[in-house]
Amino acid sequence: MNLHEYQAKEIMRKYGLPVQEGKVATTPEEAEKIAMEYNGCVMVKAQVHTGGRGKAGGVKYAETVDEVKNYSTSILAMKIKNLPVKKVLIAKAVDIKKEYYLAVIMDRDKKFPLVMASREGGWILKRLQERNPRQ
Repeated sequence: MNLHEYQAKEIMRKYGLPVQEGKVATTPEEAEKIAMEYNGCVMVKAQVHTGGRGKAGGVKYAETVDEVKNYSTSILAMKIKNLPVKKVLIAKAVDIKKEYYLAVIMDRDKKFPLVMASREGGWILKRLQERNPRQ
């Protein structure tokens, strides 16, 4: 099972973990409306099941509602690693003190979950997929 960032955050929030506020949009108009609710700077983040979203241009910092609409329009028209972007997460911008990347996958050979954590993202999902390709 693959989770989008917004889905993982919903699960963490349910269990009381502190996560950045955010809502999902499927259109630029929805993204604009969410940004107005947050009344400040937001992140516009492509929701696709792959790493490298930021490097591909799928993560943008927006200071105005007009920027949110423009960024969400371009991101929703993108393909990242040949995957179409159908949703964007509009997340309240926060000052990040520490950031960690976490992945949990099934080790099919050993039949138990494998958990990996890192202070740097990007490579973690790629390494996990190389180790346990989808069957």
